[in-house]
Amino acid sequence: MLGRNTNMGPSIILDKSSLQTLSAREILVLNKLYSVTIAPVLIIEILADLKKSDTGDRSPEEEVVQLASKLSQMGSAVNVHYRALIQGSLAGNSISMQRRPTVGSGKPVRAPDGKIGVVFEETPEELAILRWQDGLFNDAEHALAEQWRFSTKNIDLERFKKEYKASDNFSSSKNLEELFAQVNSDLHENDLNAELMKMILIEFGFDQQFASQVFMRWERIAQKSIQSFAPYALYCFKANLIFYLGLIKNLLGTRPTNRVDLEYV
Repeated sequence: MLGRNTNMGPSIILDKSSLQTLSAREILVLNKLYSVTIAPVLIIEILADLKKSDTGDRSPEEEVVQLASKLSQMGSAVNVHYRALIQGSLAGNSISMQRRPTVGSGKPVRAPDGKIGVVFEETPEELAILRWQDGLFNDAEHALAEQWRFSTKNIDLERFKKEYKASDNFSSSKNLEELFAQVNSDLHENDLNAELMKMILIEFGFDQQFASQVFMRWERIAQKSIQSFAPYALYCFKANLIFYLGLIKNLLGTRPTNRVDLEYV
């Protein structure tokens, strides 16, 4: 883990803007009150500043060093990427949805008294953050930063909104609360389950081989309910669907970074 904070307070997720505004003293207070969960998207957003043209009085490298240093001061854990968790959910693994981080690199160990435990070694992401605070960046990270900035600049949510606006017949939701309730209601109709499974697999880009394995598992269960079959995968699909419909219905703005912010959800 990046920090050694033993605080067992509630988990909190920080986006890049929040991290930038925190002073050293505020980080100290935050550590006393919360256990910080680092979303993988935060790490790539920090790295992307290597290719940012305007970072104020600091160079791009200095900006990344400062943000990485703030992360390393926190009692934090890097969460497993949501797409890997979706895959695990569809494969039948139990994914915790109790507002606690899901961490990787765990290895089972046996203590001298015979008890079994798990040791978590530092993940590649955590090791990278520790390097960055010393100003050390490899060629692959420079290339990834360039690619990320290019891809986010080319997100065109306004075009998406225009393309799908005409075909919208979902509901007359006037705010996000109504839209959330409508999506919740419609996605829990039993006759949608098979089609919904296909939509989830397509939305998150899983290949045909994995899709076949998922449907084989699906056929073996008696009660066909996505909610019980893959609750985490359903949650992520629901978040994306609400985002898309929110754009179409003018409930959300079309700023490109809004799509990046969805990754924190």
